[in-house]
Amino acid sequence: MAMMLTGCWDPAPLPESSREKALLQWTKLKDGSSFARDSIEAQGKTFVSSVTRCWPVSEGFDCVHISRTYADSGDITNVTLDYDETLPDDGIPSSVVANNYHCQSYMGIREEIGTGPLVSRNVLLQGRWSKSFVNGFLADNGISGRWFGCVDILRAVDSGSLETLGTTLVTRRMALGS
Repeated sequence: MAMMLTGCWDPAPLPESSREKALLQWTKLKDGSSFARDSIEAQGKTFVSSVTRCWPVSEGFDCVHISRTYADSGDITNVTLDYDETLPDDGIPSSVVANNYHCQSYMGIREEIGTGPLVSRNVLLQGRWSKSFVNGFLADNGISGRWFGCVDILRAVDSGSLETLGTTLVTRRMALGS
């Protein structure tokens, strides 16, 4: 079966020029956060779109990254959180490594802990994890990361668009819990 699936899907590699572009253009929002958007395109088709919103914190920024991959089987949206010392210069989420708690929307909403993931949960069927569970699981298992309002952000974006991240619908309190 795996061999059949492998043979059925042979995506063309993206041309190198699709990533050779200007640095992100940041827009300062009224609440003091910064917002940017990016996309990967080739041959007139968008493969991935992403938005990033960063809130200043002591000596750096907490940044929520949302990427949406457009696939024939359905769009996949990933929400991650990262800490950056400066505003990132690209729209590529790096927090899957830096923060091992994230969520995804593809045929339902999933929360995940770990890059494996070590644990995964279907939010619609099982309910969402609490902040204390996520932070406790990370700490108890020696995994770097922390809870953030991943599911709330994902639901807001899924009910609107990626641009929703840059609106007053997504607040610092919703995103970071503070």
